Amino acid sequence: MAEEKSQPAKRKAASRRKSSTTKEIMTARERSRMLRPATNYEEAAGKAVKEWSARRSLVRVPNLSPKRLEALVKKAKRAQDTERKAEQRLQVARDARMRAQHDAWKALLDLKAFVETAARRAPELIKAFDFLIRLMKRESAGSGSKADVAPAEGTR
Repeated sequence: MAEEKSQPAKRKAASRRKSSTTKEIMTARERSRMLRPATNYEEAAGKAVKEWSARRSLVRVPNLSPKRLEALVKKAKRAQDTERKAEQRLQVARDARMRAQHDAWKALLDLKAFVETAARRAPELIKAFDFLIRLMKRESAGSGSKADVAPAEGTR
């Protein structure tokens, strides 16, 4: 009979209260309830840490120290930097999508133009590509081109 090696007991995860910095997506209501710091609050927080540290015996805030305040501000700054970088990456992705859609739409326009020209010799092309021609007519009707815009008041 083979002996089983004893496994160390698994520790149960201690239940922690949710902090305001969890990585879960907030609801719109949660976002609306978040405090909005003043512009350049980091500078004020830095000065507060300096003044607080100099007068530590006079200023006592439960669950808060100058080091903790400084750490919270640094964490917020890192999160802001991460957000800025993510927004830049998202803009690059949006631009790539727009370029790809531009190229695809231009290719469809070229195909439609060819079909309309070639349909003189092969009328069955109009029937085969009717869906594309109808799509282009619908799209051009709402395109907002200068021809579709009414003249400005007083220019008639």
